[in-house]
Parts: sequence; C-alpha cells; structure tokens
Amino acid sequence: MNTSEQVFAVPNLNGELINLYGKTGYGYIDLKNDTIIPTADGDEKFTKLAKIKGTIEILGQFLKTHVKGKRVVGGIVVKEFREDEVPAKYKSFLNKKQSYEDAVQEYLKLSPQTGLQITSGGQRVLHFGEYMPSIRQDEFDSYIVD
Repeated sequence: MNTSEQVFAVPNLNGELINLYGKTGYGYIDLKNDTIIPTADGDEKFTKLAKIKGTIEILGQFLKTHVKGKRVVGGIVVKEFREDEVPAKYKSFLNKKQSYEDAVQEYLKLSPQTGLQITSGGQRVLHFGEYMPSIRQDEFDSYIVD
C-alpha cells in the first residue's frame, strides 16, 4: 500500500490536534505522511513530518478548512541542506527563544539505522518538512546524497 498522497494531522497524547505553547495563544499542528516503498528486500517505510505553527485561532481555521477527519488536503515537501547552506526561509523555522544547538535538534537528519547525525562535506545535514496546500511542479523533495 502506498500512502504517498495522504497527509494526516497527528493527535497529541490527549487526542487533540492543536498543541499549545503554554498560555501564549500560539500553538502548532503536527503533520505526517508515511510512504511504503516496495524494495527487493521487502517494503520500506519512509516518513515525512511537518509542523504548522500559528495562533490558536488560525490553527482552528486551518483544521476547519484543510482537515477532513484527520486527513489533510495537500502534501509535505522535504528539503535538505548542509548546515552552512540553509536559506533564510528555513532558518526562520528555528525557535529563536532557544540556543542554536537546542533549536536545530529537531531538524538534524539522523541515520535510521544508527541514530547518528548525517553529514555531507563535513557539515551536518538539516532536514525540513514543509506543508503545501497544493504541490506545484517546482516544489518536489530535495535531498542531499553523498
């Protein structure tokens, strides 16, 4: 079964789709897409993740407009960059209230086999998932392969 066209809103431990940042009026929704790819050695699962951040009001509107059940209209596009080549658009994803090292942790690409950080050209690889309400031809995934 290939679910590459299906993105789902992921509920938190309380079953809610909106995760709150304390009592700030802001929060986020976790999105997930699992793709099963048949290989010679059996099926391989590949997961794309994205986070939509905003005010609670805007996130509620997003759920009403783009989510049917837990299924989300649109897709997740993944972009990878060497740490010293991350464009400003993606640097803005980092939490400015944290130290750089703490903020970058959720974006580090890790080996699924060892859990170790993946590097390219001596630089750590950062992995960003971005939700797109509709996917255009120029918004395909972009991976670093050495």
